[in-house]
Amino acid sequence: VEEPNKVTITFESTTVKPIGAIGGFLSLNGLPQIDIPRLPDFLQPPAPLRSATFKVTFLDDVFRVTRGDRGELRIYTKDSDASPGAL
Repeated sequence: VEEPNKVTITFESTTVKPIGAIGGFLSLNGLPQIDIPRLPDFLQPPAPLRSATFKVTFLDDVFRVTRGDRGELRIYTKDSDASPGAL
């Protein structure tokens, strides 16, 4: 946290967790999590493109509204299955 209402996020890795079902029959919930290999440094985008700063403009127990450093507006909702404080 940079300031009381700013957050910087830096991309470091990608993990895929299959959930749901295919065609309503084949459940994906039991499949293992997959860690995607990291690209070699020379193929990665420049460092400024791997991170972003967000200004939190609204926050309560259900919603978080942020404005990104590229002008985007994002609205997040808390997952009803999330643990307390996981917004």
